[in-house]
Amino acid sequence: MFSESLSEASRLRKSRPEGRGFRPKFSVNTCFSIMIFTKSDKAFEAYIDTTKHIDSVSRRLMSAAIELMRRAATHDRSKLVSPEVEMFAEVTHRLKGLTYGSPEYEACRKEMLSQALGHHYYHNRHHPEFFEAQRTEKEEINDGIATISRLTRSPDLDEKTITDCQGLIDRLKRQQWEHISSINEMNLFDLLEMLIDWIAATQRHADGDIAKSLTLNRDRFGMGDQLVQIFENTVPWIADEFAGLKTQRDLEATKNRQGDS
Repeated sequence: MFSESLSEASRLRKSRPEGRGFRPKFSVNTCFSIMIFTKSDKAFEAYIDTTKHIDSVSRRLMSAAIELMRRAATHDRSKLVSPEVEMFAEVTHRLKGLTYGSPEYEACRKEMLSQALGHHYYHNRHHPEFFEAQRTEKEEINDGIATISRLTRSPDLDEKTITDCQGLIDRLKRQQWEHISSINEMNLFDLLEMLIDWIAATQRHADGDIAKSLTLNRDRFGMGDQLVQIFENTVPWIADEFAGLKTQRDLEATKNRQGDS
């Protein structure tokens, strides 16, 4: 970004008369500010070092923006394919009428765990449960489910025993995805996507409230006070900048509003 101007500044520095001040050439193309060095080489070196740092931070911020665009392109896409698409087609309308965190909501969530919600957690790392799915103890539960499933196929079992075994399998499946807390295993991109997901989810419930959701999720996921405070501080910064855009006819009106501000 600054390489052309740095090269020009270095060339002029080498060609300047000894003992005189140095004025690097202004470059419009790279938006370089005019700087005047009149004291020593240390001022020039400090200037070069500072611009390198600014450039390094800028590149990494743009890299972070690219990662957020990757998240935007892949968020919840697994809901659009089997086996999740069938489950959400059945329960989405029910969830809208439930209060987040209520006994009715949790009952519906546990029912979904026995269907395809585990698949959703496994493929979406903005859920803390994603990291639970990666832990080795999950393999033990998987082995238990597989063993009991084999037993239920035995011709020697009566109907009651088979029913009991199926109930045990259902409980193990729920336990498989019950969350202890894997927040500490998430990175900042995971956390930001999770927070935005929570904010958007409140709009799907008639009584949705992000403040209440944060309070409930503090206990559900074992979040510390500092992280909760950071989330609360971040919520006002996450506005839906595209809410007013329905067609391309809305683009000019949006541009005019930005110009007025």
